[in-house]
Amino acid sequence: MNIVQDYIDYVMKSYRNLLLLLLKNQYPRKIIDLFLKEYLEVRYCGKKTEIVLDDQEIRINTALEKVQESQIGKIKPGDLEEIYNAFQWIEYIDEVTNNNCLEQVTKTHTEEEKQAIVELSKQIKKKRKEYLALFDSNKFHLETDSLGNRKGMELVSITHTVTVSKLYSEYAIEKAFNEGVINEDKLFVEYCLVAAKILKKTIAMEKVGHYIIDFTPTLFKKNKKLHRLIEIINHPLVLEHTSIKIQYSDFLKYKEDYENLIRRGVQLSVVLDDHFECDDAHLEQLVIFERVLIDMKYQNYDYIKEHKGKIQALLLDVTLTI
Repeated sequence: MNIVQDYIDYVMKSYRNLLLLLLKNQYPRKIIDLFLKEYLEVRYCGKKTEIVLDDQEIRINTALEKVQESQIGKIKPGDLEEIYNAFQWIEYIDEVTNNNCLEQVTKTHTEEEKQAIVELSKQIKKKRKEYLALFDSNKFHLETDSLGNRKGMELVSITHTVTVSKLYSEYAIEKAFNEGVINEDKLFVEYCLVAAKILKKTIAMEKVGHYIIDFTPTLFKKNKKLHRLIEIINHPLVLEHTSIKIQYSDFLKYKEDYENLIRRGVQLSVVLDDHFECDDAHLEQLVIFERVLIDMKYQNYDYIKEHKGKIQALLLDVTLTI
């Protein structure tokens, strides 16, 4: 399951149907899809645009204007303008804007056609709400710890409220939850909740931070299970805002496997341990990681702090969080 891609596939299909109602099937689907693809990539996939402002509405409209310009000469300018205007209604039901432009975009529609547009718009919003509700859980909860003064940088863990027999001690319960197969399986819950959180923030047009999530190298011996897990976050939007937390000693042991994850777009945040060799050559090799995590329990903490200028990755002190 790919939470973000499944959502985008749904809105792609739904918005295409809505645009066909708005435009009365008068324009080539190929051109409508050019506009729609650009809209979705800027709105949901973090596509960079010439406009770097946080104002999503301006960024989207500027991107659509670029598409409009690229199609001049292929259909009438007035027709291009009508397609562009139809997206103002898409932006309204997609909660990009508060401007209810229904009357403006349905001036030439019959009451029956207008009602069909309203009903489909309501259905799209209802389905969106139902889909996002699937990831609300009263059994598992995400816990996040901010990393010092790094605003928006969060270390993620998952907690549970699953009832377990009183015959087992708290220690035994936590040990079972954090080891073996259960430890692997809980990652599926964690990754789903993190991906859903990123999607919800994107839909609400809130600023999305960076989430450092858990991982266990035991999955490298279970290719199908590993593939299913990574597939949950395998979307540009989620990959941009997440990295998996690994131990340096595990990286040495499973170097090729971790490098395969990097090739798939997965970012790595490495926790340095006593297997790291403190010299210039190894400091430079840390460039393979997006983030390097250290804490005061690490015996070479002072050395890393003193030589942080030679580390090209982002160095984070996580003393109070791990």
